[in-house]
Amino acid sequence: MKIGTSIEQKTEQFLLEMISTPSLSGREGGMVELCSENFQDVSDTTEKIPMPGTITNDPYYCSVLKDTDYNGRHNLRITVKGTGSYKPIIFNAHLDVVPSWDDEGTGFLPVKKGKIVYGRGACDDKGSIAALFAMLLLLRQRRAVTAADIIIHLVCEEEVGGNGTLAILQDPLEGEGVVNMEPTDLKISLGHRGAVWFNIDFCGKSGHSGISGSVRNALVMAADCMSLLKGYHDSVLEASRNLKPFDVFDNPMPLTFGKLHSGDWPATVPSRAILEGVFGFLPDMNTENITAGIINVFAGHFGRNWNNAITVDFPFKNEPYIVNTNEKIVHTMKSACASIGCAGEETVLTSCADLWRYNHMYGIPGIQFGPGKLDHAHAPDEQVHMDDILKAAEIMFHLVTEY
Repeated sequence: MKIGTSIEQKTEQFLLEMISTPSLSGREGGMVELCSENFQDVSDTTEKIPMPGTITNDPYYCSVLKDTDYNGRHNLRITVKGTGSYKPIIFNAHLDVVPSWDDEGTGFLPVKKGKIVYGRGACDDKGSIAALFAMLLLLRQRRAVTAADIIIHLVCEEEVGGNGTLAILQDPLEGEGVVNMEPTDLKISLGHRGAVWFNIDFCGKSGHSGISGSVRNALVMAADCMSLLKGYHDSVLEASRNLKPFDVFDNPMPLTFGKLHSGDWPATVPSRAILEGVFGFLPDMNTENITAGIINVFAGHFGRNWNNAITVDFPFKNEPYIVNTNEKIVHTMKSACASIGCAGEETVLTSCADLWRYNHMYGIPGIQFGPGKLDHAHAPDEQVHMDDILKAAEIMFHLVTEY
């Protein structure tokens, strides 16, 4: 059955409104209100779920945003009731986006060229929210009744480590399966890599560039540590090289050096340097292995008292995840894709995401799926094709009705 013009127009308008609503991590309030208003019309319940301040005590809380106040902040939980024959089918998508690509914030001004919509969050992750909205419009239009309740979690702070999902999962949850909405180009992602963000503070001894014997260059220490981290990452990658289905990628677990701050004068040896970045890894490792490995590398190079001069913090820890392909959520999604002539190709994401949390906390198996390409996420030309949003909605309609 073809999606009608009315649903396409409503979905497109909602997407444009979402992109026009800036929602940087920690400042998603406008998106919460916009989505609450729109989803109320297509759901049985749309609830604002408070972000509890107590999540900062959780060992998996990510402290990338400093001094965050959760008072008055919310996630959204949207429910469409089924017959209760099965446990709920859960969808997760995130409300927050990364900053615009320029100081003027033009990324928050959506541009439509033909059926392609450009703008910050178009594919990561507001295109996915639009697809969920269209799926619920289809359920209403076709008067479909599902065997399982549909629960949609729209969450904050995904881009800075997943605190929104961590918060909404403080309430007990059961589920048949979860679909973590991410730009997979309508492929079925069986999982994702893990990631540890590192923040390393080097303490040196400042002085004139002409007295090398009495100074300790913190910037040189940082450069040495970059080489050490690269060597350790190379060894982890080599050990994980043949891990399926990640083995199709040259480097499915990148090491990224994102920030290096040091010095204030070219002829002065800096006393301090701060290095920040992300260490990726695959499901044969975990965050405990990786953080211990990094510490061991530093201790081996700088000696037993290495931490007198180096302070290491890991503000963001996301575990990797891979689903068992025998799970019903995988088979049903493949069948749903076939229902509209989509290949249902399997893949994995080389980014980290919130999917693992559902399995880690409640044993719920899951996949990732959504419109848009990962190549376009966070990019100056971030974009999504309206046809892909509507195809995603149709596939998810078949997923929930085929259960």
